[in-house]
Amino acid sequence: MSRSGKFIKGTFIGAVLGTIAGVLLAPKSGKETREDIQQKSQELTDQTNEQIGQVSRQAKRHANRVSKQAQRQATKVTKQARRQAKQVTKQAQYQVTKLNKQAQRTVTTVSKQANRQAGQVRKQVKRTARSAAKPARTATRKTATRAKRATKPRRRS
Repeated sequence: MSRSGKFIKGTFIGAVLGTIAGVLLAPKSGKETREDIQQKSQELTDQTNEQIGQVSRQAKRHANRVSKQAQRQATKVTKQARRQAKQVTKQAQYQVTKLNKQAQRTVTTVSKQANRQAGQVRKQVKRTARSAAKPARTATRKTATRAKRATKPRRRS
């Protein structure tokens, strides 16, 4: 129980006990005693209403403080979540960029290898074509030489 709650309870109990003691110990007539009781009752009602008002105001102030703290905490958590989301986004963008560069390097490497192999295949095809054409050229020369000899007039001796 808070200090103000204990104070209110103590004030109320003290007022009730004081009123009872005053009524019992006062040497007054019944009419005067009833008037005193009525007056004390009104005083107690007024004090109780005042105490209720104070407690109500304190509760409102406390509720406002708690509400403001909750708003500050919510703002703090929201900012922190935004920072973390930005950080995760940056990391993802970095990874995507890194993977793109790696893919470009791989494509370049594969392309160079394919070009080298294509060049080697071209060279081998040329060599094979030359090797295959060599006997045909030789045969063509021989045929040309024979044809030339055959067309030359022979000398008679």
